[in-house]
Amino acid sequence: MRFNRKAQAEIIGAILAVSILFLIIIPLLYTYSGAITSMSRTYVNRSAFEIEKRSENIRFNPLNLTITNDSPLKITIIRVWVVLNNGDVRIKDITQTPIIMEPHTTLNITEDILKPLGLIQNDEDLENIDNVILVTRRGNTFTINPHEREELTNIITEIIEPQPPFTSGNLLGEKEFINKATHGINLTYDFKANCLDFICLYEDSGTGYVMQYDPATDTWYVNNGIEWFTVSESQIQDVTSDTDGDADNNGVYELIPVLSEDDNTYKLLKFSHFTGNFVIQQNVTFNKLVHIKRDADTITIYFKFIIVSKRISINILSNSSVSIDVLLKNSDNPSIFISNKAYVQVTPMEVGFDIGFGDTLTLVEGYVVFPLKSFASYNIVTENPGDYDLEFIYTHKVKGLKPSLIELSIYMEYLAVVGAEINY
Repeated sequence: MRFNRKAQAEIIGAILAVSILFLIIIPLLYTYSGAITSMSRTYVNRSAFEIEKRSENIRFNPLNLTITNDSPLKITIIRVWVVLNNGDVRIKDITQTPIIMEPHTTLNITEDILKPLGLIQNDEDLENIDNVILVTRRGNTFTINPHEREELTNIITEIIEPQPPFTSGNLLGEKEFINKATHGINLTYDFKANCLDFICLYEDSGTGYVMQYDPATDTWYVNNGIEWFTVSESQIQDVTSDTDGDADNNGVYELIPVLSEDDNTYKLLKFSHFTGNFVIQQNVTFNKLVHIKRDADTITIYFKFIIVSKRISINILSNSSVSIDVLLKNSDNPSIFISNKAYVQVTPMEVGFDIGFGDTLTLVEGYVVFPLKSFASYNIVTENPGDYDLEFIYTHKVKGLKPSLIELSIYMEYLAVVGAEINY
C-alpha cells in the first residue's frame, strides 16, 4: 500500500506539472502566433501603402496651369500650402472636404483649387506666389511653380518665335517682286488618282518650273532651275487667265508652278482628274539657298502655301490631309542632310467653302524648327558647314471622297529662314 500511494502521488504530480506547463506554454504560443500574424498583416498593409504612395504622381502643365493625375490610383488632396514671395505662407486644411482626383483626370490649379479655397482672388494674385504645395492623404507633397509658364514661354519664344521682321531671311512675302534667290529653284510633282490598296488607275509625274510676277515692271519671270529669265504674256497659256500673280489679293505675289511646252510656252501646273481618291506630292527645292555655319544653334523656317482650286464640284478638303516635310541638304554632298515634319495649319479663305464650280482658296501656313545643338542627329550639318539646299515636300491626300472633278494648283507665297545666312 505504501508503494501504491507513492506511485499515485508521482502520477498526480506529473499530471499537475504537465497541466501547469500547458497553461503557460499554450497561451504563450497563441500570443506569439497572433503577434506574428499581426506583424505580417501590418507589414503587408504598410508595404502596400508605400507602393501606393510611391505610385502617386501629379504632373503640372505650366502652359495652361493644369495638374493631371498620371497615376493609376485615386489621389486625395487634403491640404494646400501657398508660399508667397514675401515669405508668408497660407495653409488650407481640407481634410473633411478633400479634393479627389480620379486617375488621368485634370484640374486647373487656379480655377479648381486656389480660387475655390480662397487662397487667391484673381489671376493677378499668381504674381505674388512662389510655390503651391499639394499634400495628399498618403503623405506625398507636390510642389508647383506657377511661374514655370513664363520661363517655358520665353524658351519657346526664343526658339520658334523670333520677332519680325526677318531681315535677311524674308525671301518671299514682301509687297514687291523679290527674286532674291539668285540660285535655281527646282520643282517636281507626282500625282496618283483612284488609289485603292496601292493600285492607282491614273498616275502622272514630272518636273516643272516656278513663275513670279513683278508688278513694278509688269513682267513675268521664270526660274529654270539655274537662273531667272523674263517671259512675255504671249508665252503664258493660262496663268494670267487663272491668276494675276496674287491669288489672295493681299499685295504679295506668289511663286506659281508651271510646265514648259514644246513651243517655249508655259502653262499652269494643275492637278486635274475625275476621281474619288488621290495623292498629290509637289516638291520645291531652293538650290544653295541656306548657308550654315559651324556655330549655328537653331534654324527656324516659316512658310505659306496657297491651294488654288478650280471648278470643284465638292469640297475636297473635307476628307483630306496636308503634310509638309522640310529638308536641308548639303549642296556638295546630298547624302548629308537633316529633315523634320513641319507644324501646319490649314485655313479656308471663307466660310461656306462649297461654292459649286467656282474658285476656292485655302491657306497652308506653318513652320519647322531644327534645334541643331539639342539633338545629336542634327549635329551632322554643323560638322559639315557650308551651303545647303532647302527642300519642301508638300503632300496632299484625299481618301473616301465621292467621285468628283478636281482641279487645283499649289502656290508658295512666303518663305523665311531664321538662324542661318541666305545666299543672294
